[in-house]
Order: sequence, then C-alpha cells, then structure tokens
Amino acid sequence: MQWQRTLFVYGTMGMLRQPLVFYAETFPDSTVGTVHRAPGDYPSGKKGDVLTVEFNVAGVSCIGINGGPMFKHNEAFSFQIATD
Repeated sequence: MQWQRTLFVYGTMGMLRQPLVFYAETFPDSTVGTVHRAPGDYPSGKKGDVLTVEFNVAGVSCIGINGGPMFKHNEAFSFQIATD
C-alpha cells in the first residue's frame, strides 16, 4: 500500500491564489483544484471568503487552509523541487 502525502499550508487566503497559479504554470503535474468558500459570515470573515484550496505541486497533494488574520504569510513554508 502506498501512502498519499498531503502538505497543509496555513496562511491568509488572499495571498494564496497568485503563487498557486504560478506553480501550476511552472511545474509539470501541478494544478489548482477545488476552492472551498465560507457559506456564511463567521467571526473573522465573511460569506464567500476562501477557507481552503486543494492544489498539487509536482505531483504532491497540498491543502491551503485559511488561518485568518493571526497567520500571516511568511517564509516558514517553501517548496524545494529537484530539476535536471
């Protein structure tokens, strides 16, 4: 049995779309998948805000999770992709 690896990326979703589109256009076997939005208002956001985004980078499944205003984007998470 082979396990599927999934990376979870926490951050503010407003900053996530542009890098995901870049990865999908740059690396083979990379896609931006399902975007899940809030069905209604919630304490730190509004209806329609992005809650999670499913994506693949070089065949590795990832899920971006909206951490809200407490989790700002930083360099703590990065991709390292070996090339020829």
